[in-house]
Amino acid sequence: MRILITGAGGFIGRQLFQRLKARGFVVVGLARSATSEPELLACDLASPAEVARALAVASPNLIIHAAGSLLSADPACAVAGYANNLLATAHVVSAAIRQGVKRLMFLSSNMAYGASYQIYPGQEAQCHPQNWYARSKVLCEQLINDHASAIEPTVLRLPSVLGTGMGSSKNIVTQMVGELRATGAITVFGHGRARRQFIDISDLAEVVCFCAERSTFSSGFLLAPVVGREVVTIQEVAQKLLDLSGGGEINFDATKPDSPDQFIDPEILKLKLGCGVKIGLDDSLRAALSGATFG
Repeated sequence: MRILITGAGGFIGRQLFQRLKARGFVVVGLARSATSEPELLACDLASPAEVARALAVASPNLIIHAAGSLLSADPACAVAGYANNLLATAHVVSAAIRQGVKRLMFLSSNMAYGASYQIYPGQEAQCHPQNWYARSKVLCEQLINDHASAIEPTVLRLPSVLGTGMGSSKNIVTQMVGELRATGAITVFGHGRARRQFIDISDLAEVVCFCAERSTFSSGFLLAPVVGREVVTIQEVAQKLLDLSGGGEINFDATKPDSPDQFIDPEILKLKLGCGVKIGLDDSLRAALSGATFG
């Protein structure tokens, strides 16, 4: 199988590129700028012509669309990021259909569910995106779904992904680690009772490989949340980081309320895809604390 990965210069895309290649797939990655690796091609996803040329060179059976602008509070970055996410997805889908690519896997976000969600087996959760990033992901999902008759789509909604190579990824764990290194303490809003999930990049790679190795799960559009195997409170995450790093303290900021719960029963992954995740949070947090995590 020949696989094309967009966003292969980023944390998730780069890790998937390396791990799928190690599994024996023929993998070509698209990145913003050229590298010395022949399997990594420079491609501006905002250019339909460049995307078409890249697909012609790679001739993939499957496209994993991992590229996208990250969440930013800067209004100018938000406007540009919204447009980038939509245009890149539109250009990839259009080129894929024109060149007869049969399968597309899109890496979306659990942020599509909204500011607060608790999802258990048998429940159908509606989307209530709360920011531009989540809304752009939902619109990309809808765009892909509109063309499900022409290309077999799989959409994976991801929680926060942890692991070596995270660089400056902005999630609650990297914020905690940064504060711990700078001050020896971690600040938790409210009582830290809000529940969260995380997935290790190794587990995510296994899920992606699991999906890639199967020609189809069902006819039409498949959407599945990808979740970690543990549901933990923010306070528990902070305490685990302190224990793993050798000490420190937790400061509670009572002027701000607890953030809402955001978790999905891990059994849903098995029900949707037939696979599960294995790596525990402690191992993922050790990677987050390692020097290699921050670039």
